[in-house]
Amino acid sequence: MEEKLLDCDELAAALNLRPATIRRWTYARSIPAVRVGKRAVRYRLRDVERVLLRDEPARATGGGAMTAMATITPHNIEAETSVLGGCLQDAEAARTATAMLTPSDFFRDANRRVFAAIQSIVTQGEVVNVLSVYRELERRDASKAKEIGPTYLHDLWEQVVTAANVAQHCRFLREDAGKRRLLDACTRMAEKIRGDGADLADLVAEMQEQLNTLTIGGEVKTGDVPSAWPALAGVALHGLAGEIVRAVQPWSEADPVGILVHLLVAFGNLVGRGPHFTVESTRHGLNLFAVLVGPTAAGRKGQAWSSPRYLCSLADESWVRNCVKSGGLSSGEGLIYAVRDPSYKSEQVREKGRPTGQTVEVLADTGVEDKKLFVLESEFAQVLKVGTREGNILSPIMRQAWDGVDVLAPLTKTCPTRATGAHISVVGHITQDELLRHLTEKETANGWANRFLWFAVQRSKFLPDGEPVPEGVVRPLADRLTEAVSFGRTAQAICRDLEATALWRQVYRPLSEGRPGLVGAILGRAEAQTMRLACVYALLDGSFVIRKPHLLAALGLWDYVEESARYIFGDRLGDSVADQALSAIRQAGKRGLTQTELHHVFRRNVKGGRLIAALQSLVALGLIRPVQDRRPGG
Repeated sequence: MEEKLLDCDELAAALNLRPATIRRWTYARSIPAVRVGKRAVRYRLRDVERVLLRDEPARATGGGAMTAMATITPHNIEAETSVLGGCLQDAEAARTATAMLTPSDFFRDANRRVFAAIQSIVTQGEVVNVLSVYRELERRDASKAKEIGPTYLHDLWEQVVTAANVAQHCRFLREDAGKRRLLDACTRMAEKIRGDGADLADLVAEMQEQLNTLTIGGEVKTGDVPSAWPALAGVALHGLAGEIVRAVQPWSEADPVGILVHLLVAFGNLVGRGPHFTVESTRHGLNLFAVLVGPTAAGRKGQAWSSPRYLCSLADESWVRNCVKSGGLSSGEGLIYAVRDPSYKSEQVREKGRPTGQTVEVLADTGVEDKKLFVLESEFAQVLKVGTREGNILSPIMRQAWDGVDVLAPLTKTCPTRATGAHISVVGHITQDELLRHLTEKETANGWANRFLWFAVQRSKFLPDGEPVPEGVVRPLADRLTEAVSFGRTAQAICRDLEATALWRQVYRPLSEGRPGLVGAILGRAEAQTMRLACVYALLDGSFVIRKPHLLAALGLWDYVEESARYIFGDRLGDSVADQALSAIRQAGKRGLTQTELHHVFRRNVKGGRLIAALQSLVALGLIRPVQDRRPGG
């Protein structure tokens, strides 16, 4: 069926532009047009989009195509296609997209209509596919459905190879939509500024009000909503680690980030305590602590360990058998015991059955020879719970383990267990609800939480057959991993080369700057965490020196950690009183709450001084603004 020719107004609506812009481009011959009759002009949508997106060389003269590209509003047709095609292929992708986007986030009119139909189908709990979407389009507007046609829907479905990246493409669309809204707001204000009789103070106030209510990426900037789902930068999939993730990911439902994290933490433990970098007199080993945060079963956090575990078993089977422990993080003494030193006890020397008064040291426990320990804690909420119990020393022992202290030992007379030269790494799995419920102010304040890397993960796809990764794919990667482990175990001090040092000096200050709220506490060891990751990437590349690509990979993964922290924790302060007060104030809207009303929110169970301190912290962060209550009786 031949594509319909559009007039100026129809093309402007399809491209989300003004008709005047289309006419200006037509006169400048920046876009292809078809003359109908003597004066009428019509357009083929795909031909126009092809020129604007540079899918084919522009034949315009006088910089027409360049002018068109410079003038057109921010958009990403490829991302729109990926999102819609992913929704048509995968039910989980459809749920993800409808949770992150609205129809107005799409630039092309046809795509807005298709997404609105998908959103309606998901809301009704029905299956999203080409047929159901076309029927929903017909129900909404038969003429528009005919214009779009089932062929267009089938092309969307066919052009997408995988639905795994839907969340990332949703993020791109949200950003472009936010830029368009910002551009529209600025354009409207510019027209008012040019008008006669406009008061400067009124203009500034109106602009500020528009910015305060502006929706960016589909979210209200000032609302109490989570940030966008994080996107993994391509540079984080550098070298052998990236090759492994890309190779096994087609056979796994796990998030590629989850696979990458398990692999990096496992490798950092496999190479042992030898490799390290030094900051002043502080020694940093390559033992990493990481937590995957996602839905209980649908997040496929456990499956993310499957392929890395198999590869590690081929590289060092004894490490998997002896050094990998699943669960059991319940006490500091238990953690020390897992990597304990040999212990001795005194026994009296006897001659002919009688004590001689002399004693001799006798081996009571052979201890653990290999001091490497990789703890996979699938119920990480339990770790948070036991850490709050009085007398439990798990939290301080874990802090010491991450710091790589030479001797781990409880400060008690009754427990002689100690561990020398331990190399402990941890990967935990937890849901977002459990994390927010059980992570206490104490753990964020004492530096325990920022010793962990926090990663938001989700299921990447549906694979009902569950086929294993082919041996032909695994074996070459396992051989290279074995070589990298052998190489890494010979390493000692690791340093940066000149190019990496120059880059580090550029990023050091932004990494070191503090951030407000709970997110700031969680990200408080950015420099050390980034350097540990860079060392792991370097050793996987067979290098004792951190080069620029290794540092870029580490920075890319740290960016994902930052975005995950913002997504998981939002603008929480880590102070239960301040967080609850902020939520109550936001729910009250423009009316606000008095201090007396806030006391009622807490049922008068919070002391006045505690509440005032919480409110002062909210004011200092710019999250609330105190005003004088001018209401009657106020």
